[in-house]
Amino acid sequence: MITEQRLEDNKQPFLPSATDNDPENQRIYPISLEATEWPPRGFTSDDELSEQQAKAYITAGVPIYSGFRVSIPHASQDYFALYATCEGVPGGTDSAKFYKPALSAMTLQICGPEIANRPWETLEQPSFAFCYGEIPGTITLNHWISMSSRLKPTVALRDPGVKPREVDLATIIDRLICLETGFEEDDEDLMYKNLYKVLLKDPDRFLGPHKAMEKQIADLIIILSGPQWIDFSDPRNHVVAKFFSGASYAEEARYKKFFHQLLLSIELDVRINSKYHAEMPKQKLLSQLPPCIAWDLALSRKWRECISIKRSRVHRDLEQSKPFRGDK
Repeated sequence: MITEQRLEDNKQPFLPSATDNDPENQRIYPISLEATEWPPRGFTSDDELSEQQAKAYITAGVPIYSGFRVSIPHASQDYFALYATCEGVPGGTDSAKFYKPALSAMTLQICGPEIANRPWETLEQPSFAFCYGEIPGTITLNHWISMSSRLKPTVALRDPGVKPREVDLATIIDRLICLETGFEEDDEDLMYKNLYKVLLKDPDRFLGPHKAMEKQIADLIIILSGPQWIDFSDPRNHVVAKFFSGASYAEEARYKKFFHQLLLSIELDVRINSKYHAEMPKQKLLSQLPPCIAWDLALSRKWRECISIKRSRVHRDLEQSKPFRGDK
């Protein structure tokens, strides 16, 4: 059984999470009502079944697929995403589970560290969390349908006047190390100074400085949308180690651009995931991000999970001129 649900442009641009009905954020194992005899007990051959009764008895054990056609935010009707969910089977999905934890690295949930519960919750599209079927050599209906999606094109964002500052590599590394120990989200003035005194130029610093976190998020998104940065949504750029350890990049000093982009991505990531950013606005924002920004956030998350920077030698003059502050 297949049904279709279409979200119009004037509705929410993101789909509901499985956590709405599943507080433990786990895939649900539905209990089906199986009829072992016909007519079912309590009915005669002349009785009529209601729609609900018919579904309970006749379709018991049959996968029920729901189709979703989702309009792409900030794009014309020519662009859309297609998904298919499956109910009525153990696990609430027709996709195979990862038989080794290491294989889960092929997918990344946008709003959390666990495996996604719905195919629209992952960074990569089509979603690899809902790719492979239970039978070896097969794929799911969602994966087959998603390959026909027409995903969002590059969106030209309006330039509000905010610009990145020229920053040397030592300053970038210093801030990356600082962010490993925490983020000054409880101090609005310090958060503003660390961002706009060193990394960005605030065009409204005299009349209305961008101290609100939502304005800082918007400025960072605008900056990272510029053409000068590495596009990590391009599969050719998914092996990021080459940007800071490859000989050709070291010779041409291109690694500085990588670390500069990494720092701006982390600054954006910690603000989006701040305890002062409510969950629903955060989900809505993440669902509307251009692919290049979404992949910048993925880089930030994986870097913070897997890599740390340690100084082998601290220069005295660098310590004396440290631009970032841990307190007022």
